[in-house]
Formats: sequence, structure tokens, C-alpha cells
Amino acid sequence: MAFRDDVFSRARGRCQCTMKRCSHHTGRCNAMLRGDWEIHRVMTGGSYTLSNVKAMCQKCHRNTPRYGCGKR
Repeated sequence: MAFRDDVFSRARGRCQCTMKRCSHHTGRCNAMLRGDWEIHRVMTGGSYTLSNVKAMCQKCHRNTPRYGCGKR
């Protein structure tokens, strides 16, 4: 199984975002991961391993400090 499939399976097909800066959810996002979704590294510069990544919907990923906020 490919790494992306492993991340998707672990997340049970739902966004794993728990950021308070996302106004469209409280707690965990739980949006269904359909089409384009992102593998987000928890530790900047860390490796792409299951222990260092989260599955995120596009909306949440755009709100992360290192990817979207202030960069568009």
C-alpha cells in the first residue's frame, strides 16, 4: 500500500485538523477527504512518516501557518 493510502486509512477518510484558527469547525474538522486533500507534516522539516503527518482537507491546509496563512 502506498504512503498516501496509509495516511488516508489511518484518518478513516476524514480531515484530522484540530486547529483553533479554522472557523468552519470546532474540535476536529472531520470533513470527508475527497479528491484533492493534503498530507501535512506536523514538524516543519520533519520526515514524511505516519508519526509526523496528518491528513487535511484543502480548506484546513490553507489555514496552516507554514502553508497558507499570510502566503496568498
